[in-house]
Amino acid sequence: MDIGQPERILIVKLSALGDVVQTLAFAEAIHGLWPQARVDWLVEEASSDLLAGHPVLDRVIVSRRKTWLGRGGGGPGRRLAEIGSFLKELRSRPYDLVVDLQGLFKSGILTRLARSPVRLGFEGSREFSWLFVNERLPAYDPDRHAVERYLDVARSLGADVQEPVFRLALGPAEVARVDDLLAATGVTDRRGPLVVVHPEALWPTKRWSPRNFAAVCDGLVREWDARVVLTGAPADADRAEEIIGQTLKPPANLVGRTGLRELAELLRRAAVVVSPDTGTMHLAAAVGTPVVALFGPTAPWRTGPVGWGHRVIRLDLDCSPCFKKTCPDPVCLNGITPELVLTEAGGVLTRTEKMPGWTRDQE
Repeated sequence: MDIGQPERILIVKLSALGDVVQTLAFAEAIHGLWPQARVDWLVEEASSDLLAGHPVLDRVIVSRRKTWLGRGGGGPGRRLAEIGSFLKELRSRPYDLVVDLQGLFKSGILTRLARSPVRLGFEGSREFSWLFVNERLPAYDPDRHAVERYLDVARSLGADVQEPVFRLALGPAEVARVDDLLAATGVTDRRGPLVVVHPEALWPTKRWSPRNFAAVCDGLVREWDARVVLTGAPADADRAEEIIGQTLKPPANLVGRTGLRELAELLRRAAVVVSPDTGTMHLAAAVGTPVVALFGPTAPWRTGPVGWGHRVIRLDLDCSPCFKKTCPDPVCLNGITPELVLTEAGGVLTRTEKMPGWTRDQE
């Protein structure tokens, strides 16, 4: 597809965290193709902080849709004023190209509202979002990895990209904040490898049991003298306490205490991250940290961690992947044992132990 030399480009990828992280590779590819172009990104507020200051982005436009629809957006007058300001910002600059990588009704509307003669998306995308674009790529193969699907869009525009590139704008503020958090929890008082365990997931079918996570935490300490840190959102606090209550040597609890940028810095320092299929898993992979990823109802060939050194644990069952958010007997995940996870984590630690910087936060 030849659209000349665009001066302004808008990426529409609103959510969720994992999707936003995986789209970073597309932004890098577009920047490589048209380094002179100014690239903006339209994103929802939950993931917006992660994009702030990104080296290839000129502007991050933030939709506060969930706040406007919820109780935290003030009265009707204030919400309408904020929506009006948001739409004014969205339409304040004309674009030569708008790319809808979300492919939902909400992204389709915003793509159409942006001022651009070229609005690019996939044919047959969900919720009739294809109706809002005027340049349509063939429907994608859902079994192709999400990162490759996004890079396919860049390739259709002329980009010669082989390997995905992920960058984040982390700096001294994040380093200092994580230093303080680790010091406050006593994590820096020991010399073993730093291991981040992220136990939470949005889907109930992706949630491994607290008992199993507790066994993994204890095993990491017992076998590797690991400095284990739990991460998660504030809403995950009760589940974290349930895990901690079943451990012999409680891990450090940073659940609800890190923003996305601090979380990225913490993950960057870890020797390995243990996580189900979540945005945190993708964030760890993006900063170059090996992940032991637990997959149950979803498919790693679609949304697995991208990069070197990751280990995906998945049971080969006829019913998996089913992509169901609820299940009366999620054996695909419950059948994974703590011993298997410890074996895979140990394999990563054995390998990374021989690499410079495996305890990067203590350098």
